[in-house]
Amino acid sequence: QTKYVILDKSFDADENTILNLDLTNIAVILEESTDGKIHFNYEMVFGRYSKRKREMIKNQSKVKAKKKNDLVSLTVKNSNFLGIKYQHVFVTDSLVSAITNFIGTNRWKDPKRKTKDSIIREIQYSAGSDMRDYLKRYRTRYENKEHLKKRKNILQKFIIKVPKNIQIRLKGIHTNVTVNFDVTKKMVVNTFKGFLKFQQIRSDQSEFSITNGVFQAEALLGGNYTFKDVNK
Repeated sequence: QTKYVILDKSFDADENTILNLDLTNIAVILEESTDGKIHFNYEMVFGRYSKRKREMIKNQSKVKAKKKNDLVSLTVKNSNFLGIKYQHVFVTDSLVSAITNFIGTNRWKDPKRKTKDSIIREIQYSAGSDMRDYLKRYRTRYENKEHLKKRKNILQKFIIKVPKNIQIRLKGIHTNVTVNFDVTKKMVVNTFKGFLKFQQIRSDQSEFSITNGVFQAEALLGGNYTFKDVNK
């Protein structure tokens, strides 16, 4: 395996700082920063790719991070290839069988009542879409380990560490965003075909506009939400 560090930058921040994220074809995880700074770390790990191919794929990611006054901006414009790669939870040796089983046992079940705790557990476990969740749950049933050992693979990992006392603006296309802390400051989100996963959103100033995607949160305490074709 060969690792490339695509971005490794840090910026000072305070309560007046606004973090602006403009993301395309990328998955990011937001974690709480403990030192008052914003940290960006984006890595790609390649398995069984030639050096020429690694360089070609790496260059399909256009990343820029900068700070001007109180605004910290991150722009990521990845190719469709890099975006599609992330959507694969893992490789299966019988994906057709998995899909058939999924449709037969899950998609068409009659609705049933669920408790709040059971829904929260589903959110905590979820990988995103219903299909991704199903494959994650039954991974060992369809995973061919010998096949995986021989397969070329790309692992992307993008961690953004953010102080909880700053505002966040997010614009995304084909993005997967997981926020691993409670949102207590204003957050403005506008996404198309994205997976958004939160713990608690506790700001009544937050504004969400989500089209054709997945939205999950353990609790909402205030805010304005506009959903169109949000299927989960």
